[in-house]
Amino acid sequence: MKLVCQMKNDSQLNPKKVEQNALLMGTILYSVMCIASFSVYFISKIQAMFLDASFILITVCSTIIASIISRHSERRSTRFPAGLFFLEPLYAIFRSVLIIVLTILSCTKVSFSAWQYFVYGKGEVINVLPIIPYEILAVILCAFLYLYYMRQNKKINNMSTLINAEAKTTLLDGLMCAGIGIVALLVAFIPENTPLDFIRYTGDFFITVTLSLMVIKAPFKILKNSFIEVVHGTMLDDSQKREIETVIYNTLPFQLKEYLSCQIYKVGVSLQISILVAHDCHQVVDYQALLRYRQQLKDILVQKFNYIEIQIILS
Repeated sequence: MKLVCQMKNDSQLNPKKVEQNALLMGTILYSVMCIASFSVYFISKIQAMFLDASFILITVCSTIIASIISRHSERRSTRFPAGLFFLEPLYAIFRSVLIIVLTILSCTKVSFSAWQYFVYGKGEVINVLPIIPYEILAVILCAFLYLYYMRQNKKINNMSTLINAEAKTTLLDGLMCAGIGIVALLVAFIPENTPLDFIRYTGDFFITVTLSLMVIKAPFKILKNSFIEVVHGTMLDDSQKREIETVIYNTLPFQLKEYLSCQIYKVGVSLQISILVAHDCHQVVDYQALLRYRQQLKDILVQKFNYIEIQIILS
């Protein structure tokens, strides 16, 4: 037997509204950065700038898609009674894969250019002058947006998979911009015909590969966490998991504790809690007591988590 309780708390801060406002801010700032970054790339022809500009273009497109998903994921229907929250981690998976592929392609391209210079002596001096002012602006915008994303996600107990994915990507963009800017500044002061002259031709290779190695861990982590959510794996955040389990067992009637186990799942901003009760629990507690327990649990958890589905399963 299964007792199901779906609950959305409208009295507290709406996580979807927070999510959508954060994504809108990201779309606006990244659109400005996208135009500027591609302009600098076409002037400088530096591959690291192409990687940076491509990341930003992906971010602009994906934040628009994320906004659409955020507006529709909570809708329920007869076919999807639990809503479309699975679209949120699914989006994060596709985006992570795209970032990984783009990073590999960019590293391959600059590696070929470096090979051409070191083996055959072919190459062109990279034009770094247009890069420096752009990177300073980009680092400032990325730092502001990253802190803004983190603050907004904290308002909704860090439950948003979409904001988390955008924040991680913004951090990657900021680090990449900072790295490109530092190398561009150093290259600008390297004189000709010195032991470091090769950097004027291959600096693009070193900065692209170094930054890729620094940031490639983040999309893999998002990919792993999002995949676990999509396949309905149990909740990964141990602190939130312990907090919910504490509420469950503290609310539980004392005589029922030895008959109960629970499983907690997170899909996007929604929580699904399955409480498994042994079939012979009727010896110590009746059906109406289980209904009261479920209601008490819902009343407590909904104060912090907006989208909750609670199931009590008599096994």
